[in-house]
Amino acid sequence: MVQFYTEKFLSHFREPSNVGEIKKADGIGQASACDCGDVVRVTISIDGGRVSDSRFKASGCATAIAGGSLATEMVKGMTLEDAADLSADVLAEGFGGMPEQKIRCLDTVCNAVRLAIERSQSTTQSRD
Repeated sequence: MVQFYTEKFLSHFREPSNVGEIKKADGIGQASACDCGDVVRVTISIDGGRVSDSRFKASGCATAIAGGSLATEMVKGMTLEDAADLSADVLAEGFGGMPEQKIRCLDTVCNAVRLAIERSQSTTQSRD
């Protein structure tokens, strides 16, 4: 069990990537964790069945912020199916480990990504 935060985690927390929102997003997902108050909002753009851009906004703990940064980096270029499968364990591995008690915060980030993808697909279907 990791008892500390890695340099990669601290880097994403101190200087997060992809902060903000995509103005004309194809999908928007927002998730919250009732027990700790984290709120994460993810916006995505899609091109050819792949995530072409993604941005996030987060309020809450350092894990929500760093997780939003890493997740939005990781999903760029992924198929929608692969991006929807993003998990807290994959994010934790991407950081080189996480304290066990903070893994649940990464679930909130992954839920926001999944909701953005689901909503993008329902928007696309309604246009057809």
